[in-house]
Amino acid sequence: MTLSKRWALVAGAALLCGAAHAEVSEVKITKQFGVGFLPLMVMEDQKLVEKQSKAAGLPEVKGVFMTLSNPAAMNDGLLSGQIDFGTNGPPAVITISGESTDVPQSAILAVDALARHGFQALLRLGNKRNNPDAPLLSKREREILQWTGAGKTAWEISCILGISFHTVNTHLRNTREKFGVATTTHCVIEALRRQEIQL
Repeated sequence: MTLSKRWALVAGAALLCGAAHAEVSEVKITKQFGVGFLPLMVMEDQKLVEKQSKAAGLPEVKGVFMTLSNPAAMNDGLLSGQIDFGTNGPPAVITISGESTDVPQSAILAVDALARHGFQALLRLGNKRNNPDAPLLSKREREILQWTGAGKTAWEISCILGISFHTVNTHLRNTREKFGVATTTHCVIEALRRQEIQL
């Protein structure tokens, strides 16, 4: 097939797709139960979909929010075309189930909030290990690199901080290892780049 015939086929397909385009009058958005979906609850309460579409000069668009009990129902809705946007919130940390629960709703909400905050704290701790831009240096290592960047020698830094010369050199060696660099100058530059220190 020649190049011109291929382009003709692509252009024809684009025209067919363009003819099938239609404006929507409503956007169907799902959310689940819990504090993690608070932004969507605010969007629904404040009618932000309607306000933002109007501000953008679009025809009237209504936001239809549906609350589903689990992500599987959301996936089914997305695959069947019954919803436009599915949201995935924080994972469940605690599940309360049984034939009947004698736990007041306020206690369930409190446990839900505490569990989510605990889970988010664990995620933050894990991200510090996996995030290449998370602070790597201790307070003392930053302090020593700050003085090094200001042009002080290891001996001068030991006198300023009241620690041994050997301790200063140990901290400098540790910072080089943490950043994976060979020289102290490169280490200072890397600490500046990562905003661990300021000059």
